[in-house]
Amino acid sequence: MGNLMVFYFASNRPSLSYTMKFKLSSLILFALAPLVVAAVDYTDRVNMFLGTASSAQINPAAIRPFGMISPGPLNKTTAPCGYHNDDKDLIGFNHTHLQGTGCGSYGLVVMLPTTGNKELGTTVKVPASQQWAEPGYYKAVIQEMDITAEMTCTTRAAIHRYTFPKSDSARVLVDLNKGVHWARHRRGSMNGAMRQESPTTLSGVAHTTAWREHSTYFYMEFSKPVVFVDQGEAGGTVNFSTNAGESLLIKVGISYVSEANAKLNLHAELAHWNFDAVRQQASADWNQQLAKVDAKGGTPDQQANFYTALYHVMFHPQTFNDVNGEYLGMDGKVHKTAGHTHYSVLSLWDTFRAAHPLYTLINPDVQLDVIKTMLDDYRDSGWGPKWKLANKDTQIMPGTWADVVIPDAYAKGIRDFDTEAAFALVKKNATVLGRRAHLEDYLELGYVAHPAYINVTRSIEHAYCDFNIGQFAAALNKDEDAEFFYTQAQNYKKLWDPETRFFRGKDKAGDWSYPDDFDPITYTGHGNDDYCEGNAWQWSWHVMQDTQGLINLMGGDDAFEARLDEFLTVQGGRNSSEVFGQYWHGNEPDQHALYAYNYVGAPAKTAKWVRLVLEKEYRNDTWGIGGNEDAGQMSAWYIFTAMGFYPYLHSVPEYTIGSPIFDEVTLNLPNGNTCVITASNNSAENMYIQSMQINGQAWDKNFLPHDVLVDGGTIDFVMGSKPSDWGTTEGALPYSMTHRN
Repeated sequence: MGNLMVFYFASNRPSLSYTMKFKLSSLILFALAPLVVAAVDYTDRVNMFLGTASSAQINPAAIRPFGMISPGPLNKTTAPCGYHNDDKDLIGFNHTHLQGTGCGSYGLVVMLPTTGNKELGTTVKVPASQQWAEPGYYKAVIQEMDITAEMTCTTRAAIHRYTFPKSDSARVLVDLNKGVHWARHRRGSMNGAMRQESPTTLSGVAHTTAWREHSTYFYMEFSKPVVFVDQGEAGGTVNFSTNAGESLLIKVGISYVSEANAKLNLHAELAHWNFDAVRQQASADWNQQLAKVDAKGGTPDQQANFYTALYHVMFHPQTFNDVNGEYLGMDGKVHKTAGHTHYSVLSLWDTFRAAHPLYTLINPDVQLDVIKTMLDDYRDSGWGPKWKLANKDTQIMPGTWADVVIPDAYAKGIRDFDTEAAFALVKKNATVLGRRAHLEDYLELGYVAHPAYINVTRSIEHAYCDFNIGQFAAALNKDEDAEFFYTQAQNYKKLWDPETRFFRGKDKAGDWSYPDDFDPITYTGHGNDDYCEGNAWQWSWHVMQDTQGLINLMGGDDAFEARLDEFLTVQGGRNSSEVFGQYWHGNEPDQHALYAYNYVGAPAKTAKWVRLVLEKEYRNDTWGIGGNEDAGQMSAWYIFTAMGFYPYLHSVPEYTIGSPIFDEVTLNLPNGNTCVITASNNSAENMYIQSMQINGQAWDKNFLPHDVLVDGGTIDFVMGSKPSDWGTTEGALPYSMTHRN
């Protein structure tokens, strides 16, 4: 029979069980090439419906890693992701999605297969029990019409397979008036235009004003001749007849540049009609990505949470350039890349924390191209991105986080980019009016003055960004710049109130805001607008560059540790909980705070609290995640923490150690090295590190150098049920700008 290649396909299981992907049930043998059998199907550990019925904002759409197109369900236009697992009224299948964001957009080019000569605006009932998904594939059964809809994709093109009953009134409704709205109270408008180019092809454009106005161009090919009835800017109906069990295939290419490029993308990536081959290659692509981290041990739910998180963190950023390298720039003009991938959906206020450090570790090619994207944007528009959506900057969050992402990647060895242009970008952010709000106050006073909106947050964040710019300047031997930015990084101290022991707003005269009614649990928009999406408690810890300096302000190690303890128990306010007090894991500003115990030699408390967050804030079900997924940040926190360490600080190549939950994790790194992390005697009760070795040598520091990971080797933890003296000595503590006395 010759040499065999073995491909595994997966059988369907209703998503109602919310377990992982389909189980292997059949195989196809091809006499093609040498035997190739995947040792592990990591996609089988991904729960595509995790977080689809909560504020996590997850859509089970098909997508390739960091892809442009994502065919999937639209059933809730006011949900930022366009989907909620409990909603049964399916509007159709769209082609662009945001994942886990707090605001909505995209969701364009909506298609719905029907029978009975249905018109635009039709919805059909598709409960969760009639939906299935795996990475790169989605399926729904429309029982009322006996239609099965399947979809899979390449990076820029989708292929749909709609299986119909016998019908003389079959239609695919192409709705250009539908999409995802910005929010319930701030809706956008959608419209477009399309035309039939031949009996089997259609092309057009869909336009939205939701969040940031943009257009998505498309080109469609049908597997049989169809009749298109144009309904103007609303779209139109595609009409045909079917035999029982007949499948109609539709290929869709998209582009943010032009219809011609949408056609080019389709023909370059999807020249054939083999749906199953595309699905199989999508699964192979995901397996290749997920295999970069091989985790053994843990519970089935922990395995599902981990690999679903790894999947989620690769939904964004999304490819934005076409196969010919063209992309629509932030200046509204068409540009061409220099061979790299140009990305969009850069939710940097969220993702600078852990998602981008994760890309630096396991997807350095992606991280490098993100930096080159930032340089494209700087060249095209004069500014780098803050929160990039399509070719626009939403300007929706404070801070300028390219100032952290670029220096952090450089500090960890990613350097194949124009460093002079990159430094010019971040220096401009920090010194020229245009990106940082109220920068004139900050440069004159050292803080953003009250009553400017979220003035404390802006001040503290500017100081942190400036530290990272200082690190970048020092690495580039720009000593004068480094000194300036290191000085700016100490500005956080100017808002420290020693009486209340909180960072507080201060006006230009130097007087505290809310002098008579300051309350540290008062949340943004509910009585104190000095803080962004949080309160004084939650913003007490955002001094990652100088935790020792913060310790000194709070009165020393014991006082700092007691303050952290209090933070985790104080009740009251909008986002407190009985379990975590004022710590709010569902939003980003204090997600690093649990690791601050390491800075006072109390790593056992870090271990205790991060283990509790892993247990309480992440679940293998449709609730899934305790807050917006935020374009991968929540998942990246889980991935790092589950492995036993976290990027508490940026632009210093080290991680703060917590408590690993798996018996063994192997990092299969793109440079060809492998790093094996083991945790002997590990269990739910044995959460405390007793000892640790790196490459066979004892390691008593409670931080981990980045080079230990990327150079390959072994990291071995010994775990126990009680705190030990590991990581508690003076020499065991992580980096801080201020040295210990």
